[in-house]
Amino acid sequence: MLLPQKLIISWCNSNRRHYEDKGYQFTKNWDQFEVDVKDLAKGSHAEVLVKCDYCDKKYPMVFKDYVTKVENCSVQKCACKTHTPQKQKEIRAKKKEEIGLTPNDNGYYGIRENRINEFKQYIEKNKESIGSWKYNKEINRFKVLFAYYNETLDEIINELGLKYEDLFKYKRDNYYDDFSNLEFEIEKLIKKIGRFPFKRELATDLNIGSNSLKKHGGYWEVREKMNFKAKDALKDDRGYYNRSSYEFIVAQFLIHNYVDYKRDNMLLKVKIT
Repeated sequence: MLLPQKLIISWCNSNRRHYEDKGYQFTKNWDQFEVDVKDLAKGSHAEVLVKCDYCDKKYPMVFKDYVTKVENCSVQKCACKTHTPQKQKEIRAKKKEEIGLTPNDNGYYGIRENRINEFKQYIEKNKESIGSWKYNKEINRFKVLFAYYNETLDEIINELGLKYEDLFKYKRDNYYDDFSNLEFEIEKLIKKIGRFPFKRELATDLNIGSNSLKKHGGYWEVREKMNFKAKDALKDDRGYYNRSSYEFIVAQFLIHNYVDYKRDNMLLKVKIT
């Protein structure tokens, strides 16, 4: 609250009319005179003494700030530094009750229901194109937002009844530490392309890098564990053992597109008909 007090201020062209209207007798510019705090001009930079409405602590405040932050505020209370958060909470609650906060309002995301609903709406609108949260600025924004309130992305996803693996194309950093997860994802890709994928395909299609493979013995060991023999890795559908994955891909393309070709001096030669 604003405490009763008298202040000493100086006459100037910008305040003369205001104080004359209040009954003060003008002398000359820069002369000092005493004014009651109730008569101060709304834009006055005079420092006044106020009392915190939460703890009764007295502290100074510029009068124009008092007008803005107290008189013109939805919660007309003075709040010291310690109790400013409490006042902000009251302001948010009152604003929500009256007109509802929007995402652009301070304190909007301080309400748990709001941040969860915003995340849910984003997921529902973009579930087909989220990809990897690592490269998604909006998902990372939510991740930082939840962390600020001591929450995790996984917790919110679970709370909404969603599954991490269904939302993101690329999995958690430790997702492939479990061999069953690695095997499951590779098997889905095998069904799609009709063979065991090469290293670069694992990396580009499933985000399975060398480090993930090394945890399970490496690329060839993973193949063996999934009953795909190493010696058959580059064997095409005509039974030829190709020397590289690139040669294998070309051979398979020619075979399945019924292109006539023959091998000569270790090279593929296509016969144009």
